[in-house]
Amino acid sequence: MTLFERIKKLSKEQGISLLQLNDKAKLGKNAIYKWKTQTPSTDNLQKVADALNVTADYLLSGKKQKNETTKKST
Repeated sequence: MTLFERIKKLSKEQGISLLQLNDKAKLGKNAIYKWKTQTPSTDNLQKVADALNVTADYLLSGKKQKNETTKKST
């Protein structure tokens, strides 16, 4: 499964369109659709991961945990 396919699947599972996800992550117009053929920047990938409540590693590989672990307070 490609990065784009994984993002599309996760957004569908969460009941939001890719356009809504694009807006939620505050990306440029149709940025996620461009990821079909282009590699996203690390910052943009992280914005989408945060919007979907998953790790960037999960988006890239699908092998990490779906939900982020609780962050430790210092």
